[in-house]
Amino acid sequence: MRQGDPERAEIYLRKAIAHTPMDDEGILRRYRKYLGQTLALRGDTSRLLYRAVAWYQQMEAQLKSIDGDWESWTRGVFSFLRREEGQTHYWTVCGLDDGPFSHCTQQVERDGVLQQSVTFVVPNVSSDSNDAKPQSRGERILVDAYQDYYRRLQRILRLLRHLQVLGMRSTQEYRGWFTSRGLADELLKSPPQRRREVELMGSQNKPSGGAWFRGVAARIYRGQHREADLQTEFIGRIARAFDKGLAGGARRAYLDLLLLAEERAKLFGLQAAISRMGPFGGNVFVEALANLARNYRHWIRPLDEWTPISHDPRQQFSSLVRHLLAQYPVPIFMDSAWCRGRKAIA
Repeated sequence: MRQGDPERAEIYLRKAIAHTPMDDEGILRRYRKYLGQTLALRGDTSRLLYRAVAWYQQMEAQLKSIDGDWESWTRGVFSFLRREEGQTHYWTVCGLDDGPFSHCTQQVERDGVLQQSVTFVVPNVSSDSNDAKPQSRGERILVDAYQDYYRRLQRILRLLRHLQVLGMRSTQEYRGWFTSRGLADELLKSPPQRRREVELMGSQNKPSGGAWFRGVAARIYRGQHREADLQTEFIGRIARAFDKGLAGGARRAYLDLLLLAEERAKLFGLQAAISRMGPFGGNVFVEALANLARNYRHWIRPLDEWTPISHDPRQQFSSLVRHLLAQYPVPIFMDSAWCRGRKAIA
């Protein structure tokens, strides 16, 4: 960092806090380290501290509004979508059971333009460290703001892990399940309540998520779906894709693509198909599959002969497109044409 460049130092500090697994002791250690580097640049360190506090308070306020309405169509990945005041807020949480950390991403879009994208890492095991010893009132405020934010985030992660254990694909499905059984009417349960629900789920024969999805997709295809089928954003997007000019063979091709993807691939969810474009304007895989279905007359190979060669959704989609349409090698960047809505393909 150059001398006399406090703005750059401030950005560096906020990124260090946002992108690093934290506990109370660790956040103070990093705070002191990076603030120490800026002392020679500027004596006013209180502004940097309160900017960090403001970031935690802002995130905690946003987390309050996303306790519900999560969806998961790829194991270990949950998504949340909220629209307000001309903006779309899109959250993705992954890595709930694959390692020591979960990865949370928040993207904000306005008028089809991605304005903000932040990814931060959270330990899958809560830290109850009390070793931190704030040395000033400002540091105490920082730790308090961080703890409020961290507790709120952990509540959401516990909910999503519980849904994953139960085999639920959305909070909407979960609400219907516990309400019909007379269980506590709240999403965020206590540990004893969660254990009871896991035991209850294990004692009954619940249809697999795949069978449930195939039934919903078939009803939407026939135009016989029920209002209860469309309670989630993901299923709603599929229904809207069927309604946007898909008829005859294209309609059947889209159903076949959905059923194949459910069985063999990881193309379900609301995460962005092309990450740099954000999850908007048709840039999710189920909408890209609809564009692929519109071109079913140009398929040169049978759909059921396709087998994914990767666990990565992006590579799976590329492989599927080339299996169906490509006679010669095609540059990877051209996949974005399928993810820009119907007009881009037309």
